[in-house]
Amino acid sequence: VFLFHAPNVIRCLHLHTVMAYILHIDTATDNSLVALSRDGQLLSVTENNGQRNHASFINNHIDEVLKAADITLQQLSAVAVCGGPGSYTGLRIGLATAKGICYALHIPLMMHSRLLLLVLKEFYNNLSEYVFFGGILTAREKEHFFSLYNNKLEIVVPPTHFTEDELTNVKQKHIGKILLAGDITDVINNLFQ
Repeated sequence: VFLFHAPNVIRCLHLHTVMAYILHIDTATDNSLVALSRDGQLLSVTENNGQRNHASFINNHIDEVLKAADITLQQLSAVAVCGGPGSYTGLRIGLATAKGICYALHIPLMMHSRLLLLVLKEFYNNLSEYVFFGGILTAREKEHFFSLYNNKLEIVVPPTHFTEDELTNVKQKHIGKILLAGDITDVINNLFQ
């Protein structure tokens, strides 16, 4: 998931290291993911599809991806973590783990918005067709997390919690073809057409 935008980060890290290993952690949803990349290429990944029991799996998953790539924790150049939106408990586990590793190893911590990550794949595949790119996730009934980016990937609407009525106002303010990525319900599909 995090690898869509990782090349820009890796270019910065490449000035200081021969090979940039980045550990990726995502515990924002029911499923957790831990992955390892080197210079923008995915080396290993492991997922937990258990219902929000990230605390019991995260350290084992980190161990697994490191062993699969035959490296140690000390060889990491940075850690990238998904900062939500998502489950408070899941986010806390992922962020605390990532921060602890970075603090102990004195390496950079990068946090990514799930909404931006959703947009990135669609952005690079459909750049010439759309004026705006939106990331949307269901928060509760009739409530959504939403962010909007222009065709230069600049933030137009920062990640925000909206009701469906508020989303109608946001849509009316931004005229142009919008591509949405995320939880596209019938209501959202009708709203954004």
